[in-house]
Amino acid sequence: MKKIVNVFIITLVLLVSHIVFAAPLPPNQATVKGLSLSSSMQQVVQVMGEPYRTGHWEFTYDTMYEYPGVNFVFLTKYGSLDNPMTKIILDAPQATMDNGIKVGMTSRAVMDILGTDYSFNTVTSDIAYKVVIDPVKYDVGTITFKMDGNIVKKIFIERS
Repeated sequence: MKKIVNVFIITLVLLVSHIVFAAPLPPNQATVKGLSLSSSMQQVVQVMGEPYRTGHWEFTYDTMYEYPGVNFVFLTKYGSLDNPMTKIILDAPQATMDNGIKVGMTSRAVMDILGTDYSFNTVTSDIAYKVVIDPVKYDVGTITFKMDGNIVKKIFIERS
């Protein structure tokens, strides 16, 4: 009995340590056309051109720059001077992350690129990876893949 308990405790410790100490992905895994959550509004316009539409993200005052297949959301509701980017949203196959991931891929294809060190939401079937946004500050965010069965329907790159 004592041996079974010891094996259980060791297995539990290994499982928890794997979850807790899982290394987030490097910043270059969360970019679109070289743009990341560290990019400014001006950098987005320089790379992407003028957005075809600007608006607010959902029910907030955060500003969203809309482009075909990809949207960039900036924190503007507090009158921030630097307007940090809070989200990159890919919602169509023509927008591709720099690592080749795009809407319409299978979960297996995503795991082939990013690995299997992800979290899975059993209620929504979302797959999420932690990613380093700023290696100097060790600011960590999340790449979330909204799934419909086995197919990626939407990708959110966002600050935690």
